[in-house]
Amino acid sequence: MDDEARAASTARLVIIAPPGAWRDEAVEVLTQAWYLVSTIDHGGDLVAGGGEVSRADLAIVDLALHAPSGIDICAVLRSRSSVVVLAVGPGAAEDDVVAACEAGADGCLVSPMSARILLARVAGLLRRIPAPARQWVNEPLRCG
Repeated sequence: MDDEARAASTARLVIIAPPGAWRDEAVEVLTQAWYLVSTIDHGGDLVAGGGEVSRADLAIVDLALHAPSGIDICAVLRSRSSVVVLAVGPGAAEDDVVAACEAGADGCLVSPMSARILLARVAGLLRRIPAPARQWVNEPLRCG
């Protein structure tokens, strides 16, 4: 296992998006790249205070979610944690990208995206997290 794969194997990601569309492919691509990936189908639990993402290094949020919106989920994540947030939106209009960033997203991608772009963006965002911040590698990740 090379250094990049070893680093990926310690990173915990949570994808907040409904099944299908880009989520299923993203889970497969990220898992094959040795990331520990879990999913939440919608953000209702997070907004209500029930969902647990505090052990995640990075959260990937679908901007197309409704009730609560992907923008609202970005804001909740930012207000309750220091998790890195990557927003993903279909077509991601300029207003959506700006709103996501203003709500707390650390980056934004347009879906559908290629596997290479997703992996590069995730790796780039994770490089900003100091290694000691990922000290809970052997603890379970609770997502709901």
